[in-house]
Amino acid sequence: MKDSILKEDPMCKVFVMGDMNDDPTNKSMKEMLRGKANIDEVGNDDMYNPWYNILAKEGVGTLTYQGSWNLFDQILVSPSLVNKKGTKDFSTLKYWKNQIFLSATIYSKQKVNIKVLPKELQQEECGLMVLATTFLWLFT
Repeated sequence: MKDSILKEDPMCKVFVMGDMNDDPTNKSMKEMLRGKANIDEVGNDDMYNPWYNILAKEGVGTLTYQGSWNLFDQILVSPSLVNKKGTKDFSTLKYWKNQIFLSATIYSKQKVNIKVLPKELQQEECGLMVLATTFLWLFT
């Protein structure tokens, strides 16, 4: 659908978002949706996935499974929503930044490795359920 919309109008502002049940680094996101990790890699048929480097480089996600982060909750944006090559054109709706909001709730005893949480919640025997949501900041 994204391809059809952008073929009809390359300047259309398209958001693909939701619980993708895959990480930004998975084939479905990188190849099928053409989610690029860096703005300067985004071509006309691509989308920018600001969550790629959050998981791949920073090691943070929106859910944990067996002590490792996953980032299934994603928002990808079309090329018309990003400023490429250092431009700062905010005369129209543009991507500005993204962040993950994390909140921890103790629920059972299992071993987890969550470095971004406060020190008192990083204890090895502390069971955590991490409630996380993603935010995408736009500038109009």
